[in-house]
Amino acid sequence: MNARLPEAEPHSEFGMHGWRVPRLGLGVDARWRRTLDGRLVTILPAARKAGLTIHNADPSEYQFLERSRDRLEKAGFGVMRNCIRWKRTGEPPWDAVDDLLGRLAQSVAR
Repeated sequence: MNARLPEAEPHSEFGMHGWRVPRLGLGVDARWRRTLDGRLVTILPAARKAGLTIHNADPSEYQFLERSRDRLEKAGFGVMRNCIRWKRTGEPPWDAVDDLLGRLAQSVAR
């Protein structure tokens, strides 16, 4: 995670362990209050019996995974609103995850 997102800090939420990454230059009002802080992107991977799920909670860019849907589905992931899921059918497509993290790094840098 540090290679792609050096600003990532370990974080636990909803019973999962992952990372939080501050969005740079977003200019979200500090008074903005929702369930999730719009100034942070939360990444929560979960390895479950059925497979791997990676939650990407980015309240400031709600369509992030939707814009990557074709690429992720070709790699074997199922795409939902704020997470991708992979059913245990072999080795996970780590190249697709790395590509996703690279695009996320570009997104938080804006």
